Amino acid sequence: MFFSGMGEDMSTKEKILDAALTLFAENGYDGTSVEQIANIVGIKAPSLYKHYKGKEDILNAVIDLAEARYEEMFGSENNTGKVPQSREEFIRMTLKRIYRPKQLAMFIIKSLRLTNKIASFLHSRKKRSPSWL
Repeated sequence: MFFSGMGEDMSTKEKILDAALTLFAENGYDGTSVEQIANIVGIKAPSLYKHYKGKEDILNAVIDLAEARYEEMFGSENNTGKVPQSREEFIRMTLKRIYRPKQLAMFIIKSLRLTNKIASFLHSRKKRSPSWL
């Protein structure tokens, strides 16, 4: 789960992102429908549109969340992140960083097969994307 440990306390928007990431990882972006996402969340597809404009909007939110998680874990040009003060703290921080949802990694790997399509999509987001893209 992308929102690990939140369980029943997850908002509907968070449940949608969590379900979408899982389905994107399993089926790819093109192989996932809004209806599938809604079914996993336990809502009807039209209700999903109260939270997101559509599947592309959900993908944007997943990417934004992944970017925020990456910056939180590894820092960015504006935030260097926390530097461990001891070997134990380094080990604890490293384990915390690598124990993250495997769905995101699976989705990225599957997306690599769609490199041109994803590159085109990311290019269209360029004004919102970090400088390293």
